[in-house]
Amino acid sequence: MNKLGKAIIALLILCILGLTAYTLKYKVSQNKNSYKAEDELKDDISSIEVQSDPLIEDGIGLNYIGDGRNENLTNNIRNSINEQIKDKKGFYSIGFWDLDTESKVMVNSKKTNAASVIKIFIMVEAYNQIDKEILKENEVITLEDNMKVEGSGSLFKEKSGRGYKISELLDLMIIESDNTATNILIDKLGMDNINNTIKEFGYTDTALNRKMMDKAKIDGGVDNYTSIIDLNNMLYKIYNNECLGSYYDKKIIKTMKRQKNKTKIPSGLPSDIEVANKTGEIEKVENDVAIVFTDKGNYIISILTNGDNNDLEKSTIVKLSKGIYETYMDN
Repeated sequence: MNKLGKAIIALLILCILGLTAYTLKYKVSQNKNSYKAEDELKDDISSIEVQSDPLIEDGIGLNYIGDGRNENLTNNIRNSINEQIKDKKGFYSIGFWDLDTESKVMVNSKKTNAASVIKIFIMVEAYNQIDKEILKENEVITLEDNMKVEGSGSLFKEKSGRGYKISELLDLMIIESDNTATNILIDKLGMDNINNTIKEFGYTDTALNRKMMDKAKIDGGVDNYTSIIDLNNMLYKIYNNECLGSYYDKKIIKTMKRQKNKTKIPSGLPSDIEVANKTGEIEKVENDVAIVFTDKGNYIISILTNGDNNDLEKSTIVKLSKGIYETYMDN
Protein backbone atom coordinates (compact mmCIF):
# COMPACT_ATOMS: atom_id res chain seq x y z
CA MET A 1 0.00 0.00 0.00
CA ASN A 2 1.40 3.41 -0.97
CA LYS A 3 1.82 6.31 1.46
CA LEU A 4 -1.41 8.03 0.33
CA GLY A 5 -3.52 4.94 1.08
CA LYS A 6 -2.00 4.58 4.52
CA ALA A 7 -2.73 8.23 5.29
CA ILE A 8 -6.38 7.89 4.24
CA ILE A 9 -6.84 4.79 6.48
CA ALA A 10 -5.22 6.59 9.43
CA LEU A 11 -7.51 9.56 8.91
CA LEU A 12 -10.60 7.33 8.83
CA ILE A 13 -9.55 5.64 12.09
CA LEU A 14 -9.11 9.02 13.78
CA CYS A 15 -12.56 10.13 12.60
CA ILE A 16 -14.18 6.94 13.94
CA LEU A 17 -12.43 7.33 17.31
CA GLY A 18 -13.44 10.98 17.53
CA LEU A 19 -17.07 10.21 16.73
CA THR A 20 -17.16 7.42 19.36
CA ALA A 21 -15.69 9.71 22.02
CA TYR A 22 -18.23 12.44 21.21
CA THR A 23 -21.11 9.95 21.41
CA LEU A 24 -19.96 8.66 24.80
CA LYS A 25 -19.55 12.20 26.12
CA TYR A 26 -23.05 13.12 24.90
CA LYS A 27 -24.60 10.08 26.58
CA VAL A 28 -22.82 10.82 29.89
CA SER A 29 -23.97 14.44 29.65
CA GLN A 30 -27.54 13.32 28.98
CA ASN A 31 -27.44 10.90 31.93
CA LYS A 32 -26.18 13.64 34.23
CA ASN A 33 -28.95 15.92 33.08
CA SER A 34 -31.43 13.11 33.62
CA TYR A 35 -30.21 12.57 37.21
CA LYS A 36 -30.32 16.29 37.82
CA ALA A 37 -33.88 16.45 36.54
CA GLU A 38 -34.90 13.57 38.83
CA ASP A 39 -33.27 15.26 41.83
CA GLU A 40 -34.98 18.53 41.03
CA LEU A 41 -38.30 16.68 40.72
CA LYS A 42 -37.76 15.10 44.14
CA ASP A 43 -36.98 18.53 45.57
CA ASP A 44 -40.12 19.94 43.96
CA ILE A 45 -42.23 17.12 45.39
CA SER A 46 -40.75 17.45 48.88
CA SER A 47 -41.34 21.19 48.85
CA ILE A 48 -45.03 20.83 48.00
CA GLU A 49 -47.18 21.62 51.02
CA VAL A 50 -49.98 19.10 51.31
CA GLN A 51 -53.17 21.09 51.41
CA SER A 52 -55.88 19.79 53.69
CA ASP A 53 -59.35 19.52 52.27
CA PRO A 54 -61.34 22.40 53.80
CA LEU A 55 -64.42 21.35 55.70
CA ILE A 56 -66.14 24.69 55.90
CA GLU A 57 -65.42 28.32 55.17
CA ASP A 58 -65.78 30.08 58.49
CA GLY A 59 -62.61 32.11 58.75
CA ILE A 60 -61.09 29.79 61.34
CA GLY A 61 -59.17 27.70 58.83
CA LEU A 62 -60.73 24.34 59.51
CA ASN A 63 -58.99 21.55 57.68
CA TYR A 64 -59.24 17.83 57.28
CA ILE A 65 -56.68 15.03 57.19
CA GLY A 66 -57.98 11.51 56.63
CA ASP A 67 -56.41 8.08 56.34
CA GLY A 68 -58.06 6.04 53.59
CA ARG A 69 -57.61 2.56 55.03
CA ASN A 70 -61.35 2.49 55.58
CA GLU A 71 -62.50 5.26 53.28
CA ASN A 72 -66.19 4.76 53.95
CA LEU A 73 -65.66 5.10 57.70
CA THR A 74 -63.37 8.14 57.49
CA ASN A 75 -65.69 9.95 55.09
CA ASN A 76 -68.71 9.30 57.29
CA ILE A 77 -66.83 10.34 60.45
CA ARG A 78 -65.79 13.51 58.68
CA ASN A 79 -69.36 14.26 57.66
CA SER A 80 -70.60 13.63 61.19
CA ILE A 81 -68.02 16.04 62.61
CA ASN A 82 -68.79 18.67 60.01
CA GLU A 83 -72.49 18.49 60.77
CA GLN A 84 -71.84 19.39 64.42
CA ILE A 85 -69.30 22.19 64.01
CA LYS A 86 -70.24 23.87 60.72
CA ASP A 87 -72.15 26.68 62.44
CA LYS A 88 -69.95 27.04 65.53
CA LYS A 89 -68.00 30.26 66.13
CA GLY A 90 -65.20 28.89 68.30
CA PHE A 91 -62.22 26.69 67.52
CA TYR A 92 -62.85 22.93 67.43
CA SER A 93 -60.12 20.35 66.89
CA ILE A 94 -61.21 16.70 66.65
CA GLY A 95 -59.15 13.54 66.27
CA PHE A 96 -60.45 10.00 65.66
CA TRP A 97 -58.39 6.80 65.44
CA ASP A 98 -59.89 3.36 64.86
CA LEU A 99 -57.60 1.06 66.83
CA ASP A 100 -58.51 -2.01 64.78
CA THR A 101 -58.11 -0.74 61.21
CA GLU A 102 -55.96 2.27 62.22
CA SER A 103 -58.14 4.53 60.07
CA LYS A 104 -57.77 8.13 61.21
CA VAL A 105 -59.55 11.45 60.88
CA MET A 106 -57.91 14.67 62.09
CA VAL A 107 -59.92 17.87 61.84
CA ASN A 108 -58.21 21.20 62.43
CA SER A 109 -55.15 19.85 64.19
CA LYS A 110 -52.93 22.58 65.61
CA LYS A 111 -51.27 23.51 68.88
CA THR A 112 -53.86 24.82 71.30
CA ASN A 113 -54.53 25.28 75.01
CA ALA A 114 -54.15 21.96 76.81
CA ALA A 115 -55.92 22.79 80.09
CA SER A 116 -55.87 19.68 82.29
CA VAL A 117 -55.32 17.12 79.52
CA ILE A 118 -51.63 18.03 79.95
CA LYS A 119 -51.84 15.87 83.09
CA ILE A 120 -51.67 12.73 80.94
CA PHE A 121 -48.10 13.65 80.00
CA ILE A 122 -47.23 14.36 83.63
CA MET A 123 -48.52 10.91 84.60
CA VAL A 124 -46.41 9.31 81.88
CA GLU A 125 -43.26 11.02 83.21
CA ALA A 126 -44.11 9.95 86.77
CA TYR A 127 -44.32 6.29 85.78
CA ASN A 128 -41.23 6.74 83.61
CA GLN A 129 -39.26 7.83 86.70
CA ILE A 130 -40.82 5.09 88.82
CA ASP A 131 -39.89 2.51 86.18
CA LYS A 132 -36.28 3.79 86.19
CA GLU A 133 -36.27 3.73 90.02
CA ILE A 134 -35.65 7.48 90.18
CA LEU A 135 -38.91 7.81 92.10
CA LYS A 136 -40.75 5.46 94.43
CA GLU A 137 -44.49 5.01 94.09
CA ASN A 138 -44.92 4.67 97.85
CA GLU A 139 -42.81 7.74 98.67
CA VAL A 140 -44.77 10.07 100.96
CA ILE A 141 -44.96 13.83 100.52
CA THR A 142 -46.35 15.97 103.32
CA LEU A 143 -49.03 18.47 102.31
CA GLU A 144 -48.15 22.06 103.25
CA ASP A 145 -50.16 25.27 103.02
CA ASN A 146 -47.92 26.77 100.33
CA MET A 147 -48.61 23.77 98.07
CA LYS A 148 -52.35 24.35 97.90
CA VAL A 149 -54.05 25.87 94.87
CA GLU A 150 -57.75 26.09 94.14
CA GLY A 151 -59.66 24.96 91.09
CA SER A 152 -60.43 21.33 90.43
CA GLY A 153 -59.82 18.69 93.06
CA SER A 154 -60.26 18.43 96.81
CA LEU A 155 -56.71 18.40 98.16
CA PHE A 156 -56.56 22.17 98.74
CA LYS A 157 -59.37 21.75 101.28
CA GLU A 158 -57.50 19.11 103.28
CA LYS A 159 -55.56 19.88 106.45
CA SER A 160 -51.85 20.46 106.07
CA GLY A 161 -49.46 17.99 107.68
CA ARG A 162 -50.96 14.86 106.19
CA GLY A 163 -48.75 12.66 104.05
CA TYR A 164 -49.71 11.47 100.53
CA LYS A 165 -48.03 8.72 98.55
CA ILE A 166 -46.94 9.44 94.99
CA SER A 167 -49.49 6.83 93.88
CA GLU A 168 -52.26 8.72 95.70
CA LEU A 169 -51.22 12.01 94.13
CA LEU A 170 -51.30 10.42 90.66
CA ASP A 171 -54.80 9.10 91.27
CA LEU A 172 -55.99 12.50 92.49
CA MET A 173 -54.40 14.26 89.50
CA ILE A 174 -56.21 12.07 86.96
CA ILE A 175 -59.42 10.95 88.67
CA GLU A 176 -60.30 14.33 90.22
CA SER A 177 -57.99 16.45 88.04
CA ASP A 178 -56.65 17.79 91.34
CA ASN A 179 -54.52 20.90 90.76
CA THR A 180 -52.70 20.75 94.09
CA ALA A 181 -51.68 17.13 93.52
CA THR A 182 -50.54 18.07 90.02
CA ASN A 183 -48.32 20.91 91.22
CA ILE A 184 -46.74 18.72 93.90
CA LEU A 185 -45.93 16.14 91.20
CA ILE A 186 -44.52 18.79 88.84
CA ASP A 187 -42.17 19.97 91.59
CA LYS A 188 -41.15 16.41 92.40
CA LEU A 189 -40.64 15.26 88.80
CA GLY A 190 -39.17 18.50 87.47
CA MET A 191 -40.81 20.52 84.70
CA ASP A 192 -37.73 20.13 82.49
CA ASN A 193 -37.85 16.34 82.87
CA ILE A 194 -41.52 16.27 81.89
CA ASN A 195 -40.85 18.38 78.80
CA ASN A 196 -37.75 16.39 77.85
CA THR A 197 -39.78 13.17 77.87
CA ILE A 198 -42.48 14.83 75.76
CA LYS A 199 -39.78 15.85 73.24
CA GLU A 200 -38.25 12.35 73.26
CA PHE A 201 -41.61 10.99 72.13
CA GLY A 202 -41.56 13.52 69.29
CA TYR A 203 -44.60 15.51 70.41
CA THR A 204 -43.78 18.94 69.01
CA ASP A 205 -47.09 20.63 69.86
CA THR A 206 -47.05 19.73 73.56
CA ALA A 207 -45.32 21.68 76.32
CA LEU A 208 -45.78 22.18 80.06
CA ASN A 209 -44.88 25.85 80.59
CA ARG A 210 -46.50 26.59 83.93
CA LYS A 211 -48.00 24.94 86.98
CA MET A 212 -51.74 24.82 87.59
CA MET A 213 -53.47 28.05 88.64
CA ASP A 214 -50.29 30.13 88.30
CA LYS A 215 -52.07 33.46 87.95
CA ALA A 216 -48.93 35.53 87.35
CA LYS A 217 -47.88 33.39 84.39
CA ILE A 218 -51.42 33.13 83.07
CA ASP A 219 -51.70 36.94 83.14
CA GLY A 220 -48.34 37.07 81.37
CA GLY A 221 -49.63 34.90 78.53
CA VAL A 222 -47.76 31.74 79.55
CA ASP A 223 -49.76 28.57 79.04
CA ASN A 224 -49.62 24.80 78.48
CA TYR A 225 -50.20 23.43 74.99
CA THR A 226 -50.94 20.25 73.08
CA SER A 227 -52.71 19.03 69.92
CA ILE A 228 -55.03 16.20 68.90
CA ILE A 229 -52.19 14.59 66.94
CA ASP A 230 -49.90 14.49 69.99
CA LEU A 231 -52.73 13.26 72.23
CA ASN A 232 -53.90 10.57 69.81
CA ASN A 233 -50.33 9.36 69.31
CA MET A 234 -49.74 9.18 73.06
CA LEU A 235 -53.00 7.31 73.70
CA TYR A 236 -52.19 4.96 70.80
CA LYS A 237 -48.82 4.13 72.37
CA ILE A 238 -50.40 3.62 75.79
CA TYR A 239 -53.15 1.40 74.35
CA ASN A 240 -50.61 -0.76 72.50
CA ASN A 241 -48.19 -0.97 75.44
CA GLU A 242 -45.61 1.00 73.44
CA CYS A 243 -45.28 3.96 75.82
CA LEU A 244 -43.71 2.61 79.02
CA GLY A 245 -44.42 -1.08 78.58
CA SER A 246 -47.35 -3.29 79.44
CA TYR A 247 -47.34 -2.88 83.23
CA TYR A 248 -47.40 0.92 83.42
CA ASP A 249 -49.42 1.47 80.24
CA LYS A 250 -52.19 -0.75 81.56
CA LYS A 251 -51.98 1.10 84.87
CA ILE A 252 -52.46 4.44 83.10
CA ILE A 253 -55.57 3.18 81.29
CA LYS A 254 -56.96 1.69 84.50
CA THR A 255 -56.56 5.06 86.24
CA MET A 256 -58.16 6.96 83.35
CA LYS A 257 -61.16 4.60 83.46
CA ARG A 258 -61.78 5.86 87.00
CA GLN A 259 -62.10 9.48 85.83
CA LYS A 260 -64.95 11.13 87.71
CA ASN A 261 -65.79 13.75 85.10
CA LYS A 262 -67.97 11.94 82.56
CA THR A 263 -69.86 15.00 81.33
CA LYS A 264 -68.25 15.28 77.87
CA ILE A 265 -67.17 12.38 75.62
CA PRO A 266 -68.74 9.67 77.88
CA SER A 267 -72.04 11.59 77.97
CA GLY A 268 -72.48 11.04 74.25
CA LEU A 269 -72.17 7.27 74.63
CA PRO A 270 -74.47 4.51 75.91
CA SER A 271 -74.10 4.07 79.65
CA ASP A 272 -72.64 0.57 79.33
CA ILE A 273 -69.70 1.68 77.16
CA GLU A 274 -66.36 1.65 78.96
CA VAL A 275 -64.28 4.82 78.59
CA ALA A 276 -60.78 5.82 79.72
CA ASN A 277 -60.76 9.62 79.52
CA LYS A 278 -59.14 12.80 80.79
CA THR A 279 -60.89 16.15 80.71
CA GLY A 280 -59.66 19.72 80.87
CA GLU A 281 -61.40 23.04 81.21
CA ILE A 282 -60.62 26.70 81.81
CA GLU A 283 -62.44 29.83 80.66
CA LYS A 284 -63.58 29.38 77.03
CA VAL A 285 -61.79 26.01 76.82
CA GLU A 286 -63.42 22.58 77.12
CA ASN A 287 -61.26 19.54 76.29
CA ASP A 288 -61.68 15.80 76.57
CA VAL A 289 -59.64 12.86 75.26
CA ALA A 290 -60.55 9.20 75.53
CA ILE A 291 -60.12 5.60 74.56
CA VAL A 292 -63.58 4.17 73.90
CA PHE A 293 -64.12 0.41 74.27
CA THR A 294 -67.02 -1.14 72.35
CA ASP A 295 -68.20 -4.63 71.37
CA LYS A 296 -67.31 -3.86 67.76
CA GLY A 297 -63.83 -2.50 68.49
CA ASN A 298 -62.03 0.33 70.22
CA TYR A 299 -61.13 3.85 69.14
CA ILE A 300 -59.42 7.02 70.31
CA ILE A 301 -61.20 10.35 70.27
CA SER A 302 -59.64 13.71 71.17
CA ILE A 303 -61.60 16.95 71.21
CA LEU A 304 -60.02 20.32 71.99
CA THR A 305 -61.97 23.60 71.91
CA ASN A 306 -61.23 27.26 72.40
CA GLY A 307 -62.89 30.65 72.15
CA ASP A 308 -66.56 29.81 72.51
CA ASN A 309 -69.00 29.64 75.38
CA ASN A 310 -68.04 26.85 77.80
CA ASP A 311 -71.54 25.41 78.00
CA LEU A 312 -71.86 25.40 74.22
CA GLU A 313 -68.42 23.80 73.82
CA LYS A 314 -69.33 21.10 76.31
CA SER A 315 -72.65 20.30 74.64
CA THR A 316 -70.92 20.22 71.25
CA ILE A 317 -68.36 17.72 72.57
CA VAL A 318 -71.23 15.48 73.71
CA LYS A 319 -72.87 15.69 70.28
CA LEU A 320 -69.55 15.04 68.50
CA SER A 321 -68.94 11.99 70.68
CA LYS A 322 -72.45 10.65 70.02
CA GLY A 323 -72.19 11.19 66.27
CA ILE A 324 -68.76 9.57 66.01
CA TYR A 325 -69.85 6.58 68.09
CA GLU A 326 -73.00 6.00 66.02
CA THR A 327 -71.06 6.36 62.77
CA TYR A 328 -68.37 3.97 63.98
CA MET A 329 -70.90 1.35 65.03
CA ASP A 330 -72.82 1.63 61.72
CA ASN A 331 -69.76 1.19 59.46
